[in-house]
Amino acid sequence: MPRLYRQDMIKSAFEDSSATTPIMIILSSGADPSTSVLELAKSTSNQELNSVSMGQGQGTILKQMFKQSTAEGKWLLMQNCQYSMSFMPVLEKLIFDLALRPICTSADSAAASDDEGGDRGASALPPLHPSFRLWMTSFTTPKFAIS
Repeated sequence: MPRLYRQDMIKSAFEDSSATTPIMIILSSGADPSTSVLELAKSTSNQELNSVSMGQGQGTILKQMFKQSTAEGKWLLMQNCQYSMSFMPVLEKLIFDLALRPICTSADSAAASDDEGGDRGASALPPLHPSFRLWMTSFTTPKFAIS
């Protein structure tokens, strides 16, 4: 049975995060933080958690989940990032762009869902929901080192 992460450690990581600051969890053998993240999501205003286990062919699915989660304020858990090294440059750009996006208000959120882009212009980034959180897990590997 996988070891659970201490709930207080997961909560502390959440408290140090923001919609533009992802949370990276480095895994050890037998560890699975997904249950702890899900429990925290439920206890945090019944937050919805989307989850994807990374691997070949998951990039398209992840990009769609990322778009939905950032717009609707959901949490996104990317598990086993070490299996998608070719996707990391795309992910890096998505994360970098978070800081460039305006934080949405409830009015922005409603408008974004009504008109996919509207008059924001072709190059403008859509508003970012302040409740969005990106959680990532990975084992350390030579290509995904912790230092």
